[in-house]
Amino acid sequence: MNALEETPVTERYLTVLGAVQKPLFLKVPVGARLSACIKAAGVIGDAALIVGGPMRGRVLSAQSAIEAAVVTRRTETLIVLPQNHPLIEKARLPMDAAMKRARSVCEQCRLCTEFCPRYRLGQNMRPNLIMRNLRREKELSETEAYREAFGDAVNCCFCGLCDAVCPMGLQPRRMNAYCLGGLKKNRGFMLPRQMQPVPREKLGGLDTKRLENRLGLSEYGGFHDFTYGELTAAEVSIPFLQQAHRPAQPLKHVGDVVEKGERIATDGFCAGIHASIGGTITKISANGAVIKA
Repeated sequence: MNALEETPVTERYLTVLGAVQKPLFLKVPVGARLSACIKAAGVIGDAALIVGGPMRGRVLSAQSAIEAAVVTRRTETLIVLPQNHPLIEKARLPMDAAMKRARSVCEQCRLCTEFCPRYRLGQNMRPNLIMRNLRREKELSETEAYREAFGDAVNCCFCGLCDAVCPMGLQPRRMNAYCLGGLKKNRGFMLPRQMQPVPREKLGGLDTKRLENRLGLSEYGGFHDFTYGELTAAEVSIPFLQQAHRPAQPLKHVGDVVEKGERIATDGFCAGIHASIGGTITKISANGAVIKA
């Protein structure tokens, strides 16, 4: 809506919850440090961070990564969790180890497929077959054979429900992403699309309480009495890549004085990037700009 009305996006409203002393609903300038947001909520112990939802969010476990991360126009939720939480440990698992587990432990129970929303809509999306075919991935030198084995990955919406229901604690979503990368990079990406899928019979679902239990988030779920607050920042680091395709092009230089809401980078495919606070640009590059009040 702001983009349609040409209103600069300089602030975000976001929630901070999880292993914190007081869940917060914060108004934050774009470019503020995420570490400042979670400190305002009172972090309990040595914590990691999920930026976004628990199933699709970006996991930051190293303290250096948390300190470097900033609020963007797309930031909505910050979930603080202990470093030994299952979601954090699963995200830290190296890809090689996750692949070995998928090849050796998957018991083809089909729960990942039965709960998959794309499968239920009638799409060619069967995570259990992708998991099964991983055992012979290195043997599939022919492009057509690879597409036949892993082509379903192009229909994955990466919701993460398959990970949540897997009784063996495997990561079908991660395997789908791996296979999709192989299709894009080495095997071509053009596959026939289902323009008129026929929905399959619904076999029940997973309610919120059960999903919280599966994810290990029961103690953080339920109704939260959020405290509203506004976070100010004397310095912001505004990234120029806040959309999916390419970074915006800078319009300013080091030493320029800018007002809040002034455009500092532009892109013909988006609304541009604006200063979230007034001040002096102390650093600017193709990746972003640092503004100090």
